[in-house]
Amino acid sequence: MPFGYNIKGGGNCWVIDPIPIKSEAMTALRPRSGHGTVVPPRYGLALNLRTDEMIETERLLLRQPSGSDFAAWATFLSDAEATRFIGGSRDTAEAWRNLCLFAGAWSVQGYSNFSVIEKATGRWVGRAGAWSPPDWPGQEIGWAFSREVWGRGYATEAATRCLKWAFEELGWAEAVHVIHPENFASIAVATKLGAVPRETGTAENYRLYVSTKEAFALKFVTAV
Repeated sequence: MPFGYNIKGGGNCWVIDPIPIKSEAMTALRPRSGHGTVVPPRYGLALNLRTDEMIETERLLLRQPSGSDFAAWATFLSDAEATRFIGGSRDTAEAWRNLCLFAGAWSVQGYSNFSVIEKATGRWVGRAGAWSPPDWPGQEIGWAFSREVWGRGYATEAATRCLKWAFEELGWAEAVHVIHPENFASIAVATKLGAVPRETGTAENYRLYVSTKEAFALKFVTAV
């Protein structure tokens, strides 16, 4: 017997339960495109009911990654300096898998990194957003940008908007930022976000910074 979905909820939070149903009932239960966003358990699978998730800032548009991003994505990942603290440079095939990794998480988990588009030029300049695979230190808001736009404040701008989205739309109470101890630029961004260090007691190749919903609201309530 085919399975459909019992969909309960509204707005941006839905609960979806698989149920066995008759074939003729499938059409009636099929969700309309663009209605609602699944907020799944941290490690659970999700049926993402939106394919157009998009947020923005004054200078940046943040949307789900797509195949049209690949050329810029691959160029970014080929830059050894830009990728020094996120695993190092990748070749074209590895860049394709990396793009698919972040794009696919939207369907599997209901959230992931956004592609960051510079409004003034329409070009892809980086990625930022949510990341929380199994065994990760926590639910993360991260960022990575092309070296050609370093120093413009894009990371802080994008991360601030992503934190607001995670706290308001995903219902997170806190977000972590996993940062290499020598990545002083990202540590500065985390500090601007109001994040504070948290002792992990485990890995030596990263430091954990934590942003809480309460602290974020106090710091940015009138800023975003």
